[in-house]
Amino acid sequence: MPEAAAAIPFPSEDQTALERIIYISLPENIEKKLEGFELDPAVPLPVEPPPGMDGPALESLSWEMIVSAMLKIFAWQPEHPHIGYFRGFINAVQPGLVEELTAAAIRKADDQQFDIAEELFRALVILAPEQENTFLNLGTVFEEHAALLREEDREEEMEDYYQLALSVYRRGIQFHPGSAGLHFNAGHFFLQRNNIQKTKEHFTSFLRLETEKSERRAQVEKALQEIDARFHDDLTFTEAFDFIRMGQEEKGITRVRRFLEKNPNVWNAWFLLGWGLRKKGDYRDASEAFRRSIELKDTNPDTFNELAICNLELREYREAESNLKSALKLEPENTKVISNLGILALKEGDKELAKAYFLTVLEYDAEDPVATQYLDKLGHET
Repeated sequence: MPEAAAAIPFPSEDQTALERIIYISLPENIEKKLEGFELDPAVPLPVEPPPGMDGPALESLSWEMIVSAMLKIFAWQPEHPHIGYFRGFINAVQPGLVEELTAAAIRKADDQQFDIAEELFRALVILAPEQENTFLNLGTVFEEHAALLREEDREEEMEDYYQLALSVYRRGIQFHPGSAGLHFNAGHFFLQRNNIQKTKEHFTSFLRLETEKSERRAQVEKALQEIDARFHDDLTFTEAFDFIRMGQEEKGITRVRRFLEKNPNVWNAWFLLGWGLRKKGDYRDASEAFRRSIELKDTNPDTFNELAICNLELREYREAESNLKSALKLEPENTKVISNLGILALKEGDKELAKAYFLTVLEYDAEDPVATQYLDKLGHET
């Protein structure tokens, strides 16, 4: 058994599970050979006394009691100096234990008894590190536990378990660099965390290792294609924004329309299209784009404000008022919206109401250029 396993521990700060473990020395006259394993009386063996007993009598001891204590040490104190000796002892006494513990741990995980499943899988990682499934199972149970904590809004604990899962995959790959399964799980872990660089790194390694056609390979290939397409779409969206911001509306509109062909339900893409069309003076089409954006997300005050600007240019004053009030309800101190209410009042011939709106703007921002300009104009007119 490779001693490198001891260099891949998952120690825990919580040592509660080890509080009742004591160590005993075997008699010098005990048979030294045990199923091909040579006992060393100089190495004390751990045992956990039954409840209510301070320490078991030697005649009541069983190998199973010693193995049980060793497994707890594997789970919670994997840096123990006699881990290698304990591993050899268990393999001699209970050679089929890995399969039994794995089946039991999977049942506990399926029943969402994560604390028990976690302890068993922690022990298995140290007992049988040569089996990559021990790492896969432990990482999976940490992720499942994190998902349950997320549903319960226990964010801090959830993040702790995600970090544990990440630690398992990293150390598992160190021990099994040729494991396609570990790269597969790690890739999905990072995909869920929206870490595209790490996702691609592990999925690319998976494809290199799993050369035969399989459902997993097809799944990873599809995920990588979607990531590349998303990156291309994101680049298109960014270019569209930059072109419109720099006054090159036609180029920006062309790119955002291209983006919307593949992503028709992205509210801010419709907003961007409306913004470009509005800047170009195409108020009717801009209005339609802003309305589509509001259908997808009706909590953005800027969208209502932009739609109201189009309404003003199209002399749709009632619609403009409705949209500006919707924007103001979402953000009562939005000076752009308040200024546009002033402009609407001017268009309808109510100078006093307009002045009141512009003065309100100056209460929030004494140097607002739009409100200052209109108040100066109104002052000269009166």
